Amino acid sequence: MRTGRQLAALAALVAGCARPLPCAIYEDEPALVEACGAVLAPLTNRIDDADVACNSLAAGAQGACHAAWARSHAVNVDRHTRARLVDWCGDDADCAFAVLDSSPSADVAEQIKLCRDHAGKYADDCVGHAAQRFSQSMPSPAVCEAVRPVNDRVAGSGDLLIGKAIGCGAPCACPEGSSACAAGLQWVQSHTGWCSYR
Repeated sequence: MRTGRQLAALAALVAGCARPLPCAIYEDEPALVEACGAVLAPLTNRIDDADVACNSLAAGAQGACHAAWARSHAVNVDRHTRARLVDWCGDDADCAFAVLDSSPSADVAEQIKLCRDHAGKYADDCVGHAAQRFSQSMPSPAVCEAVRPVNDRVAGSGDLLIGKAIGCGAPCACPEGSSACAAGLQWVQSHTGWCSYR
C-alpha cells in the first residue's frame, strides 16, 4: 500500500511538476528504487527531464531508468537524437534494437554500422530490416552509387542491395558486369512480398 507521501510524489510526476523521480522513498530497498525508476521515467516527455529524473536515482538504477525511457520514446526520435537514445540503452540489446528499428538512419550504410555496433543479439534482424527498407525506399541513382561499398554478411554487398532496390522499382541501373546486382534483382522477382512488406 502506498503512503500519502508516495502518492503525492507520483501525482506530481505525472502532472509534470516533479523533476527528480520520487523513488528515493524506497531508498532502503535498492531493487524497488530501480523498478520505480524504470516505471516512472517513461512518464516524462522531454529527454532533459528524463535525464534529470534518472540521474536523481542511485548509480545502480540510472542505467535501467535511461533504457526504459529510451525504449518507450524510440518512436519520438524526431525530438531526440538517435545517438543519445542508443547511448542510454547501454548494453541492453532490446532497447538499442527498438530505438534503431523505430528511427532508422536514412543512410543504409550508417544504419548497418549502428546495428552491428549496438543491437547485440538482434544485429542481424536490424541489418535485415535496414536492407529491406533500402529496397523499398526507391533510392535515386546517386544513392544507389553511394551504397556500393557496403558489404555485410546479412545485407550482402552494395551491388546486391542495388539489385533488390531495382527489383522494387528504383530508378537505378546495375553496375556493369555486376553479378551480385543481377542476383539481387532475380531474388526480388522470386520473393514477391519483399517490396511491399512493412
